Amino acid sequence: MAADTSGRPYVVDSGNNRVLIFGDPHDPNTASTDAHAVLVISGLSSPRGIFVSPLTGEIWVADTNSGRCLRYPNFEQFFVTGTYNGGVPGYYSAPLALTQDQYGDLLVADAYNRVEFYYPGLAFQNAASLSSQPLAPGVLATIYPLPGVTFGTDTANANQQPNPIPFPTLLADTQVLFNGQPAPLLLVSPGQINFLVPMSAPTSGSADVQVVRLSTGQILTDGLVAMNAVSPAIFAGAQANCALAGGKCRQAAVINGDGTVNSPANPAAAGSYISLYATGQGFVQNAPPDGDIPRAGLVTTSLVPKVWINSGFVDDASYTHETGVDTVQFSGLAPQFPGVWQINVRIPKVTGPGAQIPIFIVMNNATSQTLPTVGYVTTIAVKNQ
Repeated sequence: MAADTSGRPYVVDSGNNRVLIFGDPHDPNTASTDAHAVLVISGLSSPRGIFVSPLTGEIWVADTNSGRCLRYPNFEQFFVTGTYNGGVPGYYSAPLALTQDQYGDLLVADAYNRVEFYYPGLAFQNAASLSSQPLAPGVLATIYPLPGVTFGTDTANANQQPNPIPFPTLLADTQVLFNGQPAPLLLVSPGQINFLVPMSAPTSGSADVQVVRLSTGQILTDGLVAMNAVSPAIFAGAQANCALAGGKCRQAAVINGDGTVNSPANPAAAGSYISLYATGQGFVQNAPPDGDIPRAGLVTTSLVPKVWINSGFVDDASYTHETGVDTVQFSGLAPQFPGVWQINVRIPKVTGPGAQIPIFIVMNNATSQTLPTVGYVTTIAVKNQ
C-alpha cells in the first residue's frame, strides 16, 4: 500500500493484476463501508510494490511478473491519460518493492536478493562531429541530460578561469566520472557538459559515465557510452548549403600556411601546407597528463592518418601525379589546445580552385565526418597555386 499527499490509499491487488486507488478518506462523499476504487491501474501482471512520490505525486509500480517498473503520472493526470509515462521496461528480474530517494532516483528491491539504483540517463556526442559515434581515449566529448533533467543550475567555463590549462576536473560543483576517474572539464551548464575523455579509457565495449554534484554526492545522471580505439572528427563551423551531395557543408577548422584562417574569402593555395584541427586520434604514447598540453616537445600519433582532399587521398600518387613529397608533415597533439589533434597536410597541386572542397580523414579504418553518418561534408577553400 501507499498514499499520496491528499491521503488517497493506493492498494496493490496482485491476484487481480491491478492497483486500486481509493478516494480521499477525509472526503465526506467517501463511503465508510464497502468503498469502491475511484481509479484502477490495470494491465499488470501480479504487481507487488508501489510508491507514490510526495514531491511530484508520480506513481511507481513494481509489475513483478512482467519484470518491469512502471511510472504513472500523478492522480489528476492519470485520471485523464489512463496510462504510464515511463519507467524501467527492460528489467530482467522480478521487482518486489520500490521507492525514490530525496533526488527522485529509483531504488528497487528484486527477487534476486539485490537493491538496485537507477539514475536519469544521458546522451553523448563527439564534440567535433556532434554525432553519437563511439568515443575514444583523448577525444573531446559532449554529454547532455535526457529530457526533463538538468545538470544543476550553474554554468562555468574552463577558459574563463584564471588558469584554464590544465583543464580542471571540477567546475560549478560538478564532476564527470569516466569509469570512476574524474575527467577534465571544459564547460559545465544545465543542459550540456564538454569534457576530455581520459587517455586511460577503454578502446572497445562501453564506459560508465556519471555526472556528480560533489558537495552532496548526488548522481545527476548516469549512462554507458560506446568506445573505440579512435573517434576521428574535424572541427568545423556552422552548416551551410553547398552543391555537394546532400547539399550540406561545414567549413573545416584550418589554418593556412601563412597563419591565417582558411575560409571562402581566404583560400589556401594548391600545393601549400595547411594545419587541420580535429579530435579523436586515440591513445597517444608520452601524452601529457589529461587536460594539459605537451610541454616537452611535440607528441605525435603512432599512426599517420590518411587525408582525402577533393577527390582522392593526398598520398595516392595515381591521384596527385606527384612523388617524393611529404604529404602529412605532422600528426599529433596540438601544442596549444588540450584534446585537439593537429594534422599538417599538403594540398595536392591537382586540386582545382573552389570555396567548398571536401576534406576528411581516416584513422585506423575509422572515417571522420561523412554524409551517411552526420549529414554534411567538411570542406576547405582552395585557390590556384
